[in-house]
Amino acid sequence: MDVRDDEPVVGVTTNTPEEVFEAVTGGLGVVLVSEGNAALYHRPGVTYRPVAGLPPAELAIAWREGDVRPQVTVFVDALRQVATKV
Repeated sequence: MDVRDDEPVVGVTTNTPEEVFEAVTGGLGVVLVSEGNAALYHRPGVTYRPVAGLPPAELAIAWREGDVRPQVTVFVDALRQVATKV
């Protein structure tokens, strides 16, 4: 990686994946995407390239303390099961 003395210029701020890829196809910047998401976000005019030398990414989940809604419980339990297989 190239270490520079200055901060990168932020060309645009987005809120959704759709906005991210609209910005990329509009020539407003680049984005790092996990290998698994590259196929999900296939867009005409967007090319994905592997980036060598980066450490594996970590993913975290957070939820409100005491939230016992069934949807939250099922989702968290499913993630825990998947995480033990990785």
